Amino acid sequence: MTDPTIAAMVPPQEMWAWVGAPDGFVEHGRSFFEYCVEKGQLTPSSAVLDVGCGIGKHAIHFAPFLSQGGRYEGFDVEPQGIEWCRSKITPRFPHARFQHVAVRSAMYSPAGETEATTFRFPYGDGEFDFVFLGSVFSHMFFPDMTHYVSEIVRVLKPGGRMLATGYFLGPYKMQGIAAGTAAFTFSIPYQGSWIETADPPEAAVAHERPKLRAMLAEQGMEVEEVRNGLWHKLRVQDQDFFLTRKL
Repeated sequence: MTDPTIAAMVPPQEMWAWVGAPDGFVEHGRSFFEYCVEKGQLTPSSAVLDVGCGIGKHAIHFAPFLSQGGRYEGFDVEPQGIEWCRSKITPRFPHARFQHVAVRSAMYSPAGETEATTFRFPYGDGEFDFVFLGSVFSHMFFPDMTHYVSEIVRVLKPGGRMLATGYFLGPYKMQGIAAGTAAFTFSIPYQGSWIETADPPEAAVAHERPKLRAMLAEQGMEVEEVRNGLWHKLRVQDQDFFLTRKL
């Protein structure tokens, strides 16, 4: 049974499809939240940034948790989700704040005024203990992702962690694609990444794992853990996870 405080912040079901499958909004959000708390070594006094916060799928769990001087910040390119979070979450938990950012995306924000490769996160240096991105890099190309990682490194405290999900191509993933068991083929090269469809290219984007690791190292991030999703063998959108720490 959903806690009444959390239930009051859950959007109507017709909005759930904006952030993935239109079911399990609370349960899926709670599972990812618990994973973040464990892997990020978070406490109720931590400062957390949610890049691509959507309609609050994770915020509804972080907001009550960060109850002892903690802080949650989220931003997204879609204004409707930000409006919902500002009206339903922030009044209950003032330490949870949300911002709309006008970053251009052909799929999600075609009228955006700022390119992803030049966007500066609206926060100061070294503000956060933990930054997470749920299914953001799966819709970004390599130059955009590289810039976002540089901004994440900037806003993280020394020793702070980043958790990012996405589709990352290594030997096992390529074997699944070749065997025809994968949810995607990622057969089209595009802006340093691999895409599933040319229109829109952002629909599903994969990044080569060695290239990603090299970029993270160049940005001053150490890979602490990798969780391999099952998208390469079960035809499901179960993404890979990368946990990194700022050196």
